[in-house]
Amino acid sequence: MKKCLLVFILFILQVYTSEVVLVTGASRGIGYAIAKVLSQENYTVYGGVRVLPSLGKKHPFHLIELDVTNQESVDRAIQTILKKEGLLMSWLTMLGFLS
Repeated sequence: MKKCLLVFILFILQVYTSEVVLVTGASRGIGYAIAKVLSQENYTVYGGVRVLPSLGKKHPFHLIELDVTNQESVDRAIQTILKKEGLLMSWLTMLGFLS
């Protein structure tokens, strides 16, 4: 199932010829897996996380602080990517909320 989902996402990105991708929920789980695979496929990947981790763990993609429930955080993350890359072509949201 995971492999099919990743292949589908790669297909969608190739259709749109994206180079810069923002993946939310990239601290763990499917968000992390998708960000990792996309970075291995030579996409420039920004992984959105609510809290930036300490310097100990290396990630195969760029981490950016992003809380999708906070509009200022979303705006700040997008502006940071636009300043560094000049564009943002794709945004993949991988999140879940517990009530």
